[in-house]
Amino acid sequence: MPAPTGIKFRYENNVDATTMASRIESLERNKKPKQNLPYVGMEIEFVSDYSKQTIYEITARYSLHRICRFKSDGSIKVNRDGQTCLELVILMPQKYWKRYLNVVISCLKKCKAEVNDSCGLHIHLDHRVCTGRNPAATYFSLQRMQNFLFSLAKPSRRNNRFCPYESEVDFYEKIRSSNRYSAINLTALPKYRTMEIRLYHGTLDLAEIQTFVNCLLFGIKRCDSAIEKHNESVGWEWKLANLLEDAGMPELAKQELRKKFLPATVTHPVIGTPTITVENDDD
Repeated sequence: MPAPTGIKFRYENNVDATTMASRIESLERNKKPKQNLPYVGMEIEFVSDYSKQTIYEITARYSLHRICRFKSDGSIKVNRDGQTCLELVILMPQKYWKRYLNVVISCLKKCKAEVNDSCGLHIHLDHRVCTGRNPAATYFSLQRMQNFLFSLAKPSRRNNRFCPYESEVDFYEKIRSSNRYSAINLTALPKYRTMEIRLYHGTLDLAEIQTFVNCLLFGIKRCDSAIEKHNESVGWEWKLANLLEDAGMPELAKQELRKKFLPATVTHPVIGTPTITVENDDD
């Protein structure tokens, strides 16, 4: 039996009225994982000169109703009078997320989507039991990687009231908080088993989004492996040195981040792997 290849989305010019109505209705419904495999969730906030109905119809022609839904968001501000403000929520199997995201961005560009400083990009990291991920380990890693992650976002995001820097270092204290306005939001973890990373600015640049998600996914992978083997004393700087090589970033960007965050190389006393000592790091 051949291995599954995922859904093949394509734009359809001819969609009958009944099918179109059904797809548009589906774009208003929540999506849930259908397999016991890791998923990636994403929320892309945008504005458009097109009406809500036109945006829905274009999205339905791509058959993206199967993985997407639209929501309203009162925090999004228009660029011009008469524009439509929407948030597109996407649920993708991690195995296919890059291919699916490529179609989503093509669809949004066809919808004449734009972003501004009021828009954000939120990533949901799947922590259902079937993923084998440790949410405490992920939080441990990402809380300490915030300076690096914020360096990938616009400077205004760090002091944005909807995604401020997360200063709580204790996962078990953080999980008790009901405040979702944080760079790392855990309020969805008890119910949906997802961890929301809210700190990235709104963008429709495919390469930007892929770099940011790659950094998050590789950060989880490296952290879980390090903690499993060497307990929670392993610093995030050790993982970051390898993460930069894996994240698919342009070489100039990697050089700038190395210079900013990784000024000195030392050998880890336990595992004998080159690690990094960060000077004047406030994490």
